[in-house]
Amino acid sequence: MKFWATFKGAFHSPATYFSVRYDQRGWGFGYAFILVALTTLAGTILLAGLFHNMAMTMREGNRAPLFDSVLQQIAQQWPAMTLQQGRMQVDAEQPYLIRVREEFGKYGFNEPLITIDTTGSTTYSTMKTPVLVTQSEVITKKSNGETSIRALSDLVPDANRTYTRDDIVTGADKVVRFVHDQVWKFYLIALPVIWVILTVAFYVSRIFMLLAVGLCGWIAANASQAPLRYVDAVRVASVAFTPVAVFNALAFLIVMDTASSLTLFSLGAGLTVGVVLLTNPPKAA
Repeated sequence: MKFWATFKGAFHSPATYFSVRYDQRGWGFGYAFILVALTTLAGTILLAGLFHNMAMTMREGNRAPLFDSVLQQIAQQWPAMTLQQGRMQVDAEQPYLIRVREEFGKYGFNEPLITIDTTGSTTYSTMKTPVLVTQSEVITKKSNGETSIRALSDLVPDANRTYTRDDIVTGADKVVRFVHDQVWKFYLIALPVIWVILTVAFYVSRIFMLLAVGLCGWIAANASQAPLRYVDAVRVASVAFTPVAVFNALAFLIVMDTASSLTLFSLGAGLTVGVVLLTNPPKAA
């Protein structure tokens, strides 16, 4: 059976399930993979659109895009600095904190983001912001506790120069324009990669789900004295799970939420058992 015929029949057609069960041919895990790939593609496109709208487009009240605003806030607070041979000096009392304030939807952020300390009094073990800029390094502390350290000379190509605050703001504006001009190239590369990674991850999860749901169908068939091979029960489960998968995908697309694994299992098992009982051969008189 072709995918679309199976997909449509999974919602209403007993003939589809009779064919899947008794012809002993059908999509099985292959059908499940295509279904996962399509629903994941829809979710990936939605997330990309949400990210672009939040980070790269104008917001209510003619507010700058989130990306532009954060970068400009950092640039406007950054003190004048002198770079010489990969080492930085700033004309400001230290440690110097750069704070970013943003609101997006019902969420907000108003915290110090960057610490600048070229005196050496603040280190990666004592830093209280996600980013610490020292005399010669940029240290980033990630949420999982990992630390990234980059040399300033690697990040600033013109390493022997004095930068005024106007220079820094101008540079930030150039970065903003460049990112807006080139962001589509990032999407062309990142979105397919993200889609593939998510598809593989969700497909592996779906396989385990179908193995469990198929077991319920196998038990139901044998309990009703209509023997069914486990591999055939899993194939039936792959198709019977279609409405559950579509429901879960629509829930994510509409309300940005998904059902729990237990809920998905219960729905899938209920549909599979129902299909198995519906397609049992009539008992002899």
